[in-house]
Amino acid sequence: MKLKKEVSATDALSSFARKDTESKISMLQEELQKPKPDKNFVNEVVVALKQGLSGVLTLAAPVTQVADLVAKAWTELL
Repeated sequence: MKLKKEVSATDALSSFARKDTESKISMLQEELQKPKPDKNFVNEVVVALKQGLSGVLTLAAPVTQVADLVAKAWTELL
């Protein structure tokens, strides 16, 4: 996932914030790969990612892209 690569490469996050963000991205990926992802859990992870990365301008676009992709996936699942 592009976002995970960009998080790993950025200097704008502390090592704790980087690992925390990478963990959230992994949780999101795992949930979305399930036959019936938990919509509430996915939404919570996306919100947490947005909040955690809101001050990091270099990651703003990738986070928005992930949110858009998740919204599109939900539309297709419904």
